[in-house]
Amino acid sequence: PAELILILSDTLFINESMSIQLFGVSDCYQNRADLTTQFVLPQPVSKGLVINEILYDPVPGGVDFLELYNHTDGDMSLNGLSIGNGDEEAMLPIGTTMKPFAYLLLTPDTLKHLLEFPNTPLNTLLEFDLPTMPNEGGMLFLRRDTSIDVMNYEDELHSSLLASTEGISLEQLSPEMSGSILGNWYSAASTSNFTTPGYQNSQFRSSSMGSTSLRVAPKVFIPGSRTTAYDSFGSIFYQMNLSGTYGNLMIYDHRGRLIKQLFQNSLLDYAGVVIWDGTDTAGRPAQVGSYLIVLETYGPQQSRQIHYQTIVVGFHP
Repeated sequence: PAELILILSDTLFINESMSIQLFGVSDCYQNRADLTTQFVLPQPVSKGLVINEILYDPVPGGVDFLELYNHTDGDMSLNGLSIGNGDEEAMLPIGTTMKPFAYLLLTPDTLKHLLEFPNTPLNTLLEFDLPTMPNEGGMLFLRRDTSIDVMNYEDELHSSLLASTEGISLEQLSPEMSGSILGNWYSAASTSNFTTPGYQNSQFRSSSMGSTSLRVAPKVFIPGSRTTAYDSFGSIFYQMNLSGTYGNLMIYDHRGRLIKQLFQNSLLDYAGVVIWDGTDTAGRPAQVGSYLIVLETYGPQQSRQIHYQTIVVGFHP
C-alpha cells in the first residue's frame, strides 16, 4: 500500500511531541524491522508569524525574496495563509509548516536565489510566486481570514548614507514590534553582504524595555560602519503608560545645541522605535562625540515629562 491510515482513540494536542512505533514491519522480500517516528500537531497560523526581511529591488538578473519568521515557541501550520499587496494575493501550498523560531524564505526562483545568496540555509527555501513588489515601494500583508501582519516599504526606510538600494534588503529590527512601525525597518548591514536570507537579521534588536520609558541600542555606533565591531545606526525605543500620549524627540550635542528633531507633536503608539543614522537636520554626518536624546511627552491626562538617554557617535579606528 502507498499509505497507512491510523485511527487514534486519544485526542491529539497541539504542539505536544508524539511518537508512533510500528513493530515487525516487513517488505516484499520479508525484511523485517521496527519503525519509530515522531511528530507534532502544529498550531494554526497566528500573530506570531511576521514579515521579517524583504528584498524588493534586486540586482539586474536577480530575484525578489520575502522572509517570514515564526516568533513563537511552537510549530506552526501555514495552511490557508495568503500573501498579498492590495492588488494581488497568493496562498501558500497546503502542508507548509514552520518550526519554532524558524525562518521561511520565499522566492520565485530558488536556483537564481542560491546563485546570488549561497549561504541561504536550504531547509528555509520555498519556491513561491510572490505578489509583485514594485521598486518604488508598496505594501505587503499576511492573512488567514483576518490580518496576521502588514508592512509598508519604501526607499526612505533605508539608510540615508546609501548611494543605491539595489540588492539591499530591508530587515525588521525587532519581531516583537509591529511590522507596520516604519522605524522598525532598516537596511541590512554591509558586513552581511546587505542581506540575511534564512537566518537572524544583521540589524536585530531586542525591544525589551524593562521598567524604562526610553532605551537606546547600541550605546555607541559608527555611521556607515562596514565592520561587525560597531553598528551603523542607533535605535531609540520608547514605551508609554497611557494612551493619547504626544511627544517630541530631539537630539542635542554636548554644547546643548539641537542638531536634529526626529519627531514633533506626534501622537505616540504604546510602543515604538525611531532610528537615528548619525546625521543632523541638514543631512550632514554628526561629529564624533556624545549626544543627549530627549523625549518630551504630554497628554490630556498627564503632565509634561522629560526622558533622557545618551548615545555616542564613534569613529573608524
